[in-house]
Amino acid sequence: MRRYSDWSTRLREFEESRSPMPFQWGVNDCCLYACDAIQAITGVDPAASFRGYTTEEEANEKIAAYGSIEKLAESVCADLGFSEVPVKFAKRGDIALCEWQGKQFMCVLGTSSYPHGPSERGAVAYPRGCMKRAWSIG
Repeated sequence: MRRYSDWSTRLREFEESRSPMPFQWGVNDCCLYACDAIQAITGVDPAASFRGYTTEEEANEKIAAYGSIEKLAESVCADLGFSEVPVKFAKRGDIALCEWQGKQFMCVLGTSSYPHGPSERGAVAYPRGCMKRAWSIG
């Protein structure tokens, strides 16, 4: 899988469009935020097999089918041929499994090279130190 030649512009536009959007299950949660960013920069939808949920309970059922959010990320990345990279080498447009305040979630490394994801008040950046694993996109 390859990134579009203008992937950096597409990533910035994605971030700008999602910046004001609050977290919402099945629309703008951590997994879909990361997958939608990948789709913006590659044209491929990594979430095609698990979209369609609208509640936390439904999301947890989808995750449970894989065993954990980490196993979901591993499976999707393996299916798409994304290589795992040491977190210190993750770059803009890559995705990361993060842990913050006792919760694991997916993020995309944004134009600032920090992991970004949705929150109740819109997209936020997290410290790079919260990244536990990372996968190179394209």
